[in-house]
Amino acid sequence: MTAAARSLKKNVSQLVWLASWLMIMRIVDIWWHIEPISHPSIHLSWLHVTFIAGMGGLWMAYFFRNLRARPLLAVYAPQTVRFLEPSHE
Repeated sequence: MTAAARSLKKNVSQLVWLASWLMIMRIVDIWWHIEPISHPSIHLSWLHVTFIAGMGGLWMAYFFRNLRARPLLAVYAPQTVRFLEPSHE
């Protein structure tokens, strides 16, 4: 792993920006493949935005419901205590 990739993973704000950019570009990619079939010119209506927000909301609701039901760390794993201790690098 390169030093740039390692530093990107440690900086949370850059990681959130990168993840957001990837999701937006994926939506644009899907739209780019589907929309030209039905309209020869660029056409964006309120239904496009509503559908994306609705699907994203359903996905987030499902994700957070599952997140509440399962622990983030393995409770009985021997490494859990080591993960919870602060690192002194």
